Amino acid sequence: TSDSLWDLNLCTDRVYSSPQLKRMLGYGADEMSPDFSTVQITYTRENTQRVMRAVTNHPEGKRERYEAEYGLKNRNGHYLWVHDRGKVSERNHLCEPHRMVGTVQNITERKNLQHRLQEMASHVELTGIMNRREGDFILEKQIDLSKRLKLQLDICLFDLDHLKKIMINMEIQRRSNPENRCKDCNCHHSQTGLLLSLGRRRVCPHSS
Repeated sequence: TSDSLWDLNLCTDRVYSSPQLKRMLGYGADEMSPDFSTVQITYTRENTQRVMRAVTNHPEGKRERYEAEYGLKNRNGHYLWVHDRGKVSERNHLCEPHRMVGTVQNITERKNLQHRLQEMASHVELTGIMNRREGDFILEKQIDLSKRLKLQLDICLFDLDHLKKIMINMEIQRRSNPENRCKDCNCHHSQTGLLLSLGRRRVCPHSS
């Protein structure tokens, strides 16, 4: 994916956006206001403060350059992930930052792939519930949290040994023999429904 260009005047908050960047944000060539606030409104709420802090840290000398990955919602309502980076390119006679230029790259496909790989690494594909490694990791975090906050931690354990193999065999039989579908489907769906509901529940650090 090609990079989209931007050029920000730090004194006036006027920004030049390349045609590629305008299209990414859902604007036509002559529709987007050159005010920096037009770009700001695309930031998702949880990212606004973090991105603006990163934007100001570099001109203030706290960072060698500006760089951030964040989510945004464009004018058409589509959510995107972008990699944004830039650097002060011009200073005034007092050596104060006057202008920043940079590029934005759409990394939505990469982020979606990363999320998918993380899901595959931490959850059982058949049921969608977390695997043992992920369960152990979350349990350790909850135990540490419980100790730190001095809260009671209740743990409920289910013995699911060989259930995955049983469910796979049942599904194979159900698909290969239509006569088995009626008598097996209720049991199969109830087991799968139970596991899926367990997978959707969050681990609580203490009992209610």
